[in-house]
Amino acid sequence: TWNSGTVTTAATHTAAGVKTYTCTGCSATKTEAIAKATTHTYGNWQKYNSVEHKRTCNCGDVQYADHTWNSGTETTAATHTTVGVKTYTCACNAAKTEEIPKLTEHTYGDWYIIEKATVDAEGSRKKVCACGDEIVESIAKLPAVEPPVEEPPATDEPVTDSPNEDETNPVETDTSEQNSSTTPSDDNSSQSNTEAPVDETEINEGMTTGEVVALSAGGAAVVGVGGASVWWFAIEKKKLADLLKLFKKAPTKAPIDPPTDHLTK
Repeated sequence: TWNSGTVTTAATHTAAGVKTYTCTGCSATKTEAIAKATTHTYGNWQKYNSVEHKRTCNCGDVQYADHTWNSGTETTAATHTTVGVKTYTCACNAAKTEEIPKLTEHTYGDWYIIEKATVDAEGSRKKVCACGDEIVESIAKLPAVEPPVEEPPATDEPVTDSPNEDETNPVETDTSEQNSSTTPSDDNSSQSNTEAPVDETEINEGMTTGEVVALSAGGAAVVGVGGASVWWFAIEKKKLADLLKLFKKAPTKAPIDPPTDHLTK
């Protein structure tokens, strides 16, 4: 009983191959021919020149084709003074290079400090191009540092409110008017400062209603008269009740003349 066989010699484009079978019971063997390959079997692409590469079949047939370049890699960067280089490669390991034009603008490096800035003076820094051109610029002064504000030391004493203005500056009462009203005059030194209350019913006795009204109107008129009112109430220290008494003592039907004592003083 033969097994599925094993290829012992591979067929090529120019020669047949061999397949060997082995018996599973007695280990006997037999061989079978494998027909030649009907298509070329080429190897890997190899560089032929700067334009083409080639590959060869085992029958001796050779195939040629143009290089297939990749997208390229920048191997040397261009600068303001020198060109750059870009390199392309093919699957056959062939390579070609391409020039990168010089830069049309300056290519400056990083900034570096020439002089540090301080609170009192500006600093400076610069950057340099590959061609030697450089840019220098100033650095602003450092901001002034304000001194820290010292807080007052904490105390355990209780905080009291400021004294009230009304308490510290009591309002002074002008007592001159009170003193003048309570001080008896020279002419009335024997008279008491306190006057007994006037009984209006007593004043109205013996007087008609018209007289009472006239008396009230007359009192108001006397109060309204500048000189008489000043004399009666300020100089003589009299009250309205005294005026009413004066009118009561006068004849009920006779006209009442105003006092004239003030004119002689």
